[in-house]
Parts: sequence; C-alpha cells; structure tokens
Amino acid sequence: MFQAMFLGNLADNAHIEKGNNSQFCSFRAASSRKSKDGRTGQDVIITTWVTVNINSNYENMMPYLLKGVKVFVMGNMTTRIYQARAGVAQVGITIQAAKIELCGSPSAHLQQ
Repeated sequence: MFQAMFLGNLADNAHIEKGNNSQFCSFRAASSRKSKDGRTGQDVIITTWVTVNINSNYENMMPYLLKGVKVFVMGNMTTRIYQARAGVAQVGITIQAAKIELCGSPSAHLQQ
C-alpha cells in the first residue's frame, strides 16, 4: 500500500459514481509547479493530475467540492498505465481518500 498526500485544485465539481453495487464520490484535481528544463534551462510548468475517490461520509462535503476549490487529500494511492489520445503511454494516479481538507474557495483561487 502506498500512502499519498496531495494538494491541488478541483478541475470540475465532484460527482457521484456507481460501481460494484455501491456508490462513491469522485473528482479530478491538478497541482502545478515550476521547474527548469534540463536541456534548455527554460522554466516549464509541470502539472500532475489525480483522480480522488471517497467511499464514505462524503455527503456533507459534496456542496463544497466545487471546481477551483483547493483541497488537501491523504490516502492510498494506486497507479495505472494507459494510452493517451496521441498514443503515448501515460500514468494515471488515483487516491482512495482517507482524509480531505478544504483549503480555499473557488473565488479565492480565481483571484490569486
């Protein structure tokens, strides 16, 4: 089991998914950081996308899990390899959330 911590902004509003005779809350979030390209020395932005799933006690959080909200997520991480549209292999990251903290509203994020 891999434990992961992630701080990012929701890409869209959280939604309910159904699978395996149960339902869960799911959302995608992104975190970006600035880095230097090793070959050119230019600044580049690296964005990491994560899918977050919450199995229980999510009903009270749903109204706050809106596009642009900054969240801190901690939980079990899994990865998978998939083919992107351009045919390039990509790694998908999913965190099964054990803890979620709201860190900012969508309007606060947009004003920064």
